[in-house]
Amino acid sequence: MSAWGYTRHYLCLKILYSITTEFATVGPFEINWETQQYKCRLSQVIAFSLLAALQAVNLYWWFLICRIAYRFVVTSEVDDERSEYEDSEAEEEGEKMKANLREFERQKKERKRKENEKKANGVTNGAPKLLINGEDPSTPDFFSKDEAPDSVDSSLRERKKVLK
Repeated sequence: MSAWGYTRHYLCLKILYSITTEFATVGPFEINWETQQYKCRLSQVIAFSLLAALQAVNLYWWFLICRIAYRFVVTSEVDDERSEYEDSEAEEEGEKMKANLREFERQKKERKRKENEKKANGVTNGAPKLLINGEDPSTPDFFSKDEAPDSVDSSLRERKKVLK
């Protein structure tokens, strides 16, 4: 805190004082575009106002730092008051976009599930599948119920044939 006070307040106030008292006395105090001399009353006012605005910001930060130090000494509470978290509009919009994306993905999965149900029930592209000789609508086109490899029925039939 002492380094902050010295560099941000004491030295800045000395510079502001020197701008008001010594600015016009050091070097030529004139505007000359050819020799690039731009030291005049306007440049003095601009330099002073910018440094004074910086000093005002530093004083606000100094107040916050002193308040944190006071709370630490009195209540042993360590809390940085300078960076209070608030949701910004961009963060809120980001959350809305994430929610919309999750909803979109859920709807996409639901549509895919419904398409798979239609295909399993013999409907493809909105047209029903033609079932031949009592074919089960949930079986694939290229296997009949008796020929499906790796099914329980086919493995039982093969064992019965071997046992006979």
